[in-house]
Amino acid sequence: MWFQINLVVLLASFRPSVLVVIPANLTCDYYDAVLKGLENALAVLPSGIGVELKSSIGELRQSAPEVLVVIPANLTCDSYDAVLKGLENALAVLPSGIGVELKSSIGELRQSAPEGCTPPRPVGVCEETVVDEVRLCESVNRDGLGSQVPSSDRLCDFGISEYACSSVASSLSSGDLVTLLTCKQPNSTTGAEAWKLFFQKVAGVLEVALSAYSSTNLSDRQPEPHVLDAIGEVKVNNFSATQLTDVSFVAHWFQGRLRPFLPAASKDFLSCLSSKNFSCDTYQVVVQALSRQASLMEVGQQRLVFADFVLLFLSRDDLADPACLAKTTSSADWLEKNFGNFSVYATLEQLQTLNANFSSFESLTLLSPSQVAELTLSSGALNSTNQIDAVFDRLEDGDAFKNNPDITPAVRDVMMNRTFVIIAPKLQEFAAPDWEVWFTVKLIPILPSFTAEMLLEVTADVNCTNYHVM
Repeated sequence: MWFQINLVVLLASFRPSVLVVIPANLTCDYYDAVLKGLENALAVLPSGIGVELKSSIGELRQSAPEVLVVIPANLTCDSYDAVLKGLENALAVLPSGIGVELKSSIGELRQSAPEGCTPPRPVGVCEETVVDEVRLCESVNRDGLGSQVPSSDRLCDFGISEYACSSVASSLSSGDLVTLLTCKQPNSTTGAEAWKLFFQKVAGVLEVALSAYSSTNLSDRQPEPHVLDAIGEVKVNNFSATQLTDVSFVAHWFQGRLRPFLPAASKDFLSCLSSKNFSCDTYQVVVQALSRQASLMEVGQQRLVFADFVLLFLSRDDLADPACLAKTTSSADWLEKNFGNFSVYATLEQLQTLNANFSSFESLTLLSPSQVAELTLSSGALNSTNQIDAVFDRLEDGDAFKNNPDITPAVRDVMMNRTFVIIAPKLQEFAAPDWEVWFTVKLIPILPSFTAEMLLEVTADVNCTNYHVM
């Protein structure tokens, strides 16, 4: 009662030095009550005023009763899963600026699973950008913009922060908004908070403007990094359950309105997207939309799409159709529909975990060189010359194998050894064309791992013609 009711009006003046009067032997319930009261007070204070109170909360958290900060090392796997899921559920409802330490704790807990336990699959999290208009607009010059919408030829003379902090924003037309999205501001430092405030004020014309903007020629435009984050919070996070399973609706947004911004999709946006209750059909629409923009993404960005959207969504255990397997006709079809151009970033182990019936050879043309190399290392993966032919046909395609840095000498050695074990018994049956295709085409990528012992065995009964080919 005291810390959540009676003292509320005074808590803004609470300083770290006052903490010494709080008994050290607090029970967990009393500790929680004090902490909750301080945090409630902090939530209603302007950001510049609550510095000392925030410091007090930080110190109080550091002195939590032992039972709150020590998780037993001998947890059962079920208890470990419950703790992790509880922390992740808590993270999902915290504003982005507050959950940093909790996110760090979750990461550490995942790294220290009890012996024999596997951490539950990560879940996507939607982090909210808290908009503090008073603080945000304190340093923004609002005099230049005035109270009237500028003429079309002057719209780009003002930054997004200036519009966000003015009354003019609510009077902008969809055409004005398209122009502002097209403005070239090379040194722009507009953050997600300003973009979110701006989009909240132009919400009435935002959808029409995004549709028009996506239809313009944007080939030379690099998306503003925080635009998609802000649109995600203002629009995507408010899609209804029905809309998230409506193929036409999702396609209209992701293959239309959001298309220009997808190459700059952030980790936060993708993680949040993976937590949405898409159906498999609408999820595949989103994958297709991202896949079409993959050529405009750096490799690191493509990896983000795979790790923070594709893998997180398909790994969810609450899907009606886990891993979206039901409507696929083959492993290749499943890979293409659910991974798009991002399948090359999955390991074979991840693919086989998601799809127990995944056939690597059936999907060979869609696998990356490193995935093909991983396939050759799998126990029993190669057991015939036909399979070896298929593997090397894939590796020869565009010299992908020779140009791929992921194929290490150690992997190459194993590939050579496994291949040689299979073809060695058939060497006596080789005709001249066989020698030529194997030693001048198929084995070229791994011949640096051809050993002296292999050479002796191959040349034991070979004639001069085939020797020269080799």
